[in-house]
Amino acid sequence: MALLTIGDQFPTYNLTAVIGGDLSKVDAQQPDDYFTTVTSDDYTGKWRIIFFWPKDFT
Repeated sequence: MALLTIGDQFPTYNLTAVIGGDLSKVDAQQPDDYFTTVTSDDYTGKWRIIFFWPKDFT
């Protein structure tokens, strides 16, 4: 994959993300319940920031 620069179109994506907010309020029955899928179609016409950081579950 080539490095993107200003003016380049971001590729379509389908990413797994941690649910935002207070995770103690999530009705989770299993660990997967803390995650959601975010796609490039979710916020069409809006600015988005895609930021990757390893979640520290330790």
